[in-house]
Amino acid sequence: MEITVKMSAKVKRIRFADSQTGCEDPMVKGPNLTRCSAALASEACRALSKTHHEKLEEIGLDAVACMKLESLEKPDLIQWLMDRTGPNSMCILIDDDRKIQITPRTVHLVMGNPLGGKDIVIPPNKVVRNTHDRITEELGIQRNAQLSSKMLIEVIKNREDDPTAVCFFVMVIMSKLLLPTTDFYIPKSDVWVAADLDRVASIDWSKAVFQALSHSLRCWRQNPGSSIASCVFMEVYDGKREPIEALQIPV
Repeated sequence: MEITVKMSAKVKRIRFADSQTGCEDPMVKGPNLTRCSAALASEACRALSKTHHEKLEEIGLDAVACMKLESLEKPDLIQWLMDRTGPNSMCILIDDDRKIQITPRTVHLVMGNPLGGKDIVIPPNKVVRNTHDRITEELGIQRNAQLSSKMLIEVIKNREDDPTAVCFFVMVIMSKLLLPTTDFYIPKSDVWVAADLDRVASIDWSKAVFQALSHSLRCWRQNPGSSIASCVFMEVYDGKREPIEALQIPV
């Protein structure tokens, strides 16, 4: 199977993708449904206008918005990768001769996420809730309403000349691709993060994705088969950090 990811001109074109982030509460029994959606992420990317792309470039996320995602939601491939990636070494053992080291820089090279910046620190619930209420009021819906990706994609389409509408794109891409959880709706914490574009621009997204992947791998080792919750990208490159041929991975 060949997994292809096409980058914008500013990002190296490296063909390989998939992994995951997030895990279920260890006290919760039963399967953890996959909520990551490459389809919704792609739909959100297609909804962006030239004005939106210009704003995303300004805050450092346009490379992610320009990716064409193909064949990402493959549970068998995800499990194969999870089984072969060490949570401590963050190294994928492809076979006896090939190992792939994952670092924040690899995430940066593949996805074009900003490298360097601040960690994501979520404030008290009251602050998060107030921000969520402000956004729902702005959208003209009930304060306690939950925000879905489909709803926000329509908002993006309807605000093609509004650069600040990219905050809704960030909510979708964060929830469904970069740092997804098992929530069907956009988590209030993601709404808080994305509501301030200056805050979005200051975040070290490559580190955030890397840490989420590491956390997911630890959950997987503790309870294999129950916490495939999302799909993010792993980079493939040789010792000189040059792109190599797309790997044919058995699944």
